[in-house]
Amino acid sequence: MKVLITGVNGQLGNALLNSLPEKIDLIQTNRNNFDLNDHEKCKQSLEELNPDWVINCAAFTNVDQAENNPKEAYSINAYGPLAIAEALLKKKGKLLQISTDYVFDGNGNSPYKTSHKKSPLGVYGASKSLGEDNVLGRLKNKDKIIVLRTSTTGVRALSRNCTHAGFTVNINSAANNLVCPSHNSIFDLNGNVVSGPAYSASLSGSIITISQGS
Repeated sequence: MKVLITGVNGQLGNALLNSLPEKIDLIQTNRNNFDLNDHEKCKQSLEELNPDWVINCAAFTNVDQAENNPKEAYSINAYGPLAIAEALLKKKGKLLQISTDYVFDGNGNSPYKTSHKKSPLGVYGASKSLGEDNVLGRLKNKDKIIVLRTSTTGVRALSRNCTHAGFTVNINSAANNLVCPSHNSIFDLNGNVVSGPAYSASLSGSIITISQGS
């Protein structure tokens, strides 16, 4: 199986490099050789490389800078994935699109389901939300797309809870295996709100499991 990973210099991309089975024919890309701002070049590269899977870890992730640079944020987070999807329509490959809990406003008082209505508050969340819509709109009916939403990635976390529904997966970390009742609130056994990013290594393992099972 040939797998192309974007954004290999990031935390999640790097964790994936260290997690993939040896039998995988791996194509590593970063902004220097696969710039999501250059949509036509991305399409051309995918048509030439013809991967079985594209795992899109690349994104404009600086929330504050996204407010000051909305054009670039949308280009990378919304229209870059669209370019990938359009290229894959012509080929055999599938797309695993990494998204974010920022597609929600964080005001919920119960665990989010993948079917919950999205309500991003800022440019980053809105651009990632449009990216989801773009790739699902192009590829969902072709059974070629999975969108995986995750909280902020980190190098340490206690555990994670995953829920699967349709083509979308929400992944978050939660202390002592308690479900996070809001995208930015994680509760410990005493009911105290604590912070806990998604563990990059565990998240990469989930990505591999999802891609190999689809």
